[in-house]
Order: sequence, then structure tokens, then C-alpha cells
Amino acid sequence: MPEFSPLATPGKTREILTRYGLNTKKSLGQHFLVSDGVIGRILRLAKVSRGDQILEIGPGIGTLTEALLLADATVFSVEKDFSLLPVLADIQARYPRQFCYLHADALDVLATDDSPLREATKLVANLPYAVAATLVLECFVRLSCLQSATVMVQSEVAQRMMAKPNSKDYGAYTIKLQSLALPIDSFKVSASNFLPPPRVNSTVLHLQRNSGDTNSYVGKENGNDSFCKSELFLTGNHSASTADISHDIYLRQQMQQALFTIVDAAFFQRRKTVRNSMLAYVNANINNSDNAIIRALNLQVIDSIFKQAQISPVCRGESIPVAGYQKLAHLFVRLLAC
Repeated sequence: MPEFSPLATPGKTREILTRYGLNTKKSLGQHFLVSDGVIGRILRLAKVSRGDQILEIGPGIGTLTEALLLADATVFSVEKDFSLLPVLADIQARYPRQFCYLHADALDVLATDDSPLREATKLVANLPYAVAATLVLECFVRLSCLQSATVMVQSEVAQRMMAKPNSKDYGAYTIKLQSLALPIDSFKVSASNFLPPPRVNSTVLHLQRNSGDTNSYVGKENGNDSFCKSELFLTGNHSASTADISHDIYLRQQMQQALFTIVDAAFFQRRKTVRNSMLAYVNANINNSDNAIIRALNLQVIDSIFKQAQISPVCRGESIPVAGYQKLAHLFVRLLAC
């Protein structure tokens, strides 16, 4: 008898698939986890406990879902595959106070201003591999309450998430994600733990929201770590006025947009110096974009922020650490405000 999920065996998984007349769909990257041991390791890595507000994307037949519910967590699942809804409806009937689900594309739901996912504090999921990287980043961008993510992804994607400067996997995606969340721990999962076995290697990765993300630079002047207004929002200090909170959100969005644009520009032509790559990015996009940051990036501005950040503009983009890009974004936003 499985310890963590009653569905985490090949036999039980086949039984569920047969009962509901289901087949795995390659187009949705469906590979059902059939190892209870892996389920247990996921729960421990995520530190799942009673009362956790957990978002699960791609629940499938509910193998991980059942384990989360048995750990007394509250689970909100988003499933794109219509044929799996009867399975999820039966789970909801058994856990009416703990579980609810939505039939939708998770990326579409995340893009809405009133997303029902916004209360989630943890993302725990065996993600659809084709969109896993985008989903993880969008969750940390869009869901301000989200504190951690423990996700099963393709090992190549995990390497990009965990990459260090001056490595082949370190790029724009790495910097964007690590500006928001830091990789803490991981473990590999062999193909034999799935039904059917995937043709790629898998990794479970735990990410923790970075308390020193891009927004912590807002309001800091000349290295003085004075109180940042944006920290009111990030730490949930609800004694702040509505005006302060609105300003915090604006600063957060501006800093994030600046960072993401600078990073995209720095890696636009990876083999070039970061200055030349950024200028090429601006030239390629300035006539087709309403992004004010792109319009403001010129040679003088680029050289100015790199000089203030004490970073050489003739280095390669992959040599600059995440903190360096955060500093460049802060200096750029401050320059725009002058």
C-alpha cells in the first residue's frame, strides 16, 4: 500500500485510466508519476503542511493531488485536458473543503488581473514539460503571495533555472527567474518512475522567493540600504496607506520591466559584448515597440549605468551575475526618474 498517494503505482494508474476511458496525450506532455517514493520526496522538499494554499498545474489523474490533500493542504488545480475533468470532479466530491479545480490553460489564467490563483503560497506540480519554464516564471511574476515552487520539470529546464554565470545554461531566462526566486534544492527522477516513461530526463526543483529581488533596490541611494517603499508590499505590511501600496506596485512593475528588458537586450546577440548586444536589440525593436525602456536605452545611457554599476560594458552578458543586472535596472529606473 503506497504511503503518500493511493494512485502512485503502475497498476492503480492503469486502473484509473481504464475506468475513465483515458489515454495519455503526447501533445500535452502527459506522463503520469507512478512512484510513491518520489511523491514523498516532493512533499518533503515542498514542506507541505496543514493549511498550505497550494497551486497545482497539470494535476492529471490526481496522483500528486491526492498526496497533497492527505497532507491536509488546500489545493487549487488547473487542468487543460477536458477528458481529465471527471477524475478531478470525483476528487472534489471526496474533498469538498480542500480541493477545487479549473478547466483552463494556466498561462491564460495567470495573465488575468483577477486571477483565482492569486492566493496560492506554494506551487507544487508535475508540470507539462513543454511550457514548464514559462509557467514557473509567470507564477513568480504574477502571484505576489507565492513563496515557493516545487516542480517536476525536464532536466534541461532545471539546469537553466539553476545555472551560474559563465555557464552555457546561464541566460536571460535564468536571470529573470533568479531575480525573483532562488533554487534551493533538487533531485533527479528516472524515466522508470512514469507511465508511460518519457524520453527525457526529469528533475524536481525547489525554488524559494528571493527576499532580495529586484524590488529591494528601489529607494536605495548610493549603497545606503535605507527602507524601500516596495518592501511594504513584498512583506505584506498592511498598515501602509492605499497610496503607498499603489506606489509600491508601480515601482515593482517598473523595476521588473526594466530588468527584463535589459536582460533581453544583453542576450540579444550572445556572442557580442553586452554593449553591442544591447544596441542591436534597441535598433531591432525601437520602431515596433511601445516599451518606453527600449526607447530610452541609447549608448550614452548604457555607458552611464554600466559605469555607475562598475561593470564593464565590453564583457559578455553571461559573465554578469543576477545582482549585477538588478543593479543596472535600479540605476536605469533612477536615471529615468531624474
